[in-house]
Amino acid sequence: MRVLSKRPNVGGLLHETILCRAIACPGFDRLAPRTRSAAVGQNPRSFRAGRLHFWDHESVAQSKASLSDTVKIRTLHSWDLPCKEAVEVQRRLRGQVRQLPLTKPVKTIAGADVSYQKQGEEVYAAVLVFSFPDLVLTDQALATDTVKFPYVPGLLSFREAPALTKAFRKIRWKPDVIIFDGQGIAHPRGMGLASHMGLILNCPSIGCAKTSLVGTYPSLPETRGSAVLLTNRGRVVGGVVRTREQVKPVFVSPGHAITLEESIRLVLSCCRGYKLPEPTRQAHIAVNRLRLEGR
Repeated sequence: MRVLSKRPNVGGLLHETILCRAIACPGFDRLAPRTRSAAVGQNPRSFRAGRLHFWDHESVAQSKASLSDTVKIRTLHSWDLPCKEAVEVQRRLRGQVRQLPLTKPVKTIAGADVSYQKQGEEVYAAVLVFSFPDLVLTDQALATDTVKFPYVPGLLSFREAPALTKAFRKIRWKPDVIIFDGQGIAHPRGMGLASHMGLILNCPSIGCAKTSLVGTYPSLPETRGSAVLLTNRGRVVGGVVRTREQVKPVFVSPGHAITLEESIRLVLSCCRGYKLPEPTRQAHIAVNRLRLEGR
């Protein structure tokens, strides 16, 4: 990733640093190579009419061989909390969030998303796991739950995480990285859904949102792969990334146990001609199908 800077980025402060054309970077040592020919969107066997299909057993078996751990859910706090106490939980947990380089090559990546009934208290969650970089579907889990927490901006994880946790309990193997349709540290208290779930699952996580919750950023070139830094109160909290030419960008922020550069690189590597990275795009399709079938 090419970084233009007048001074080093010290202490998380922005010193006129701009990330440009992230997709053109040569790739990080800890990331698997870029997509090969057997990728989502290049083989009609992978997805048909928006419905997910497992690929051949040999590919799935090879992907499973790289999975070394099962999903373990950490109980960090109660979900039955008033809003004031939920804010205090976020402030307490943000000290545990780490931005560290990945410790092993990325061979599996998951996408997670939730959906609500327009009327009612049901919430639906989907988690899809893919091999990386070819994005072969290897596992998926769906779950439903009842929303018990009110809608409060900045506290959405207290509405969505319980259902997502139920879905992750059904996943057979822990993915190397998880992309969430939401914020990571680009959050008023540095504890968006991706950061919160990253701590609960003890897994590297990325927030990839369609809109920003905090921060400002300079103008972004229209070319695919362009990226600029998102800053909040002088601190770098994410990147604004153009995943399709002349299409509105996505807002990428590290959730937990991953760097911003790695987060941007992985999101771009998972895009297949759409605005959203394929893991969360397909999770979105799956969870909305579940919601419609549950009417």
